[in-house]
Amino acid sequence: MNKCRRQYDQTARALNEEGFATLFVDLYGTGDSDGHFSAATWETWISDVSSALEWGVRQGFEVDSLIATRLGCALAADSLRQSE
Repeated sequence: MNKCRRQYDQTARALNEEGFATLFVDLYGTGDSDGHFSAATWETWISDVSSALEWGVRQGFEVDSLIATRLGCALAADSLRQSE
């Protein structure tokens, strides 16, 4: 995770320099978020991603892509599918 976090930080900074807004989503039970990993569910994480997407739209951003690693790729795809 620590190596991924650094890579995402570098990617976000590079995208920001090109004019793209970025947002890190700290899923329930992970990182600095509330809760414990053992209490996290797929549905909770889908809700976390959906909330982040909705927040971006309310801030006036056009949210048109997600970046993920490993299981996060399936989560991103499922989140986008459910938001359609």
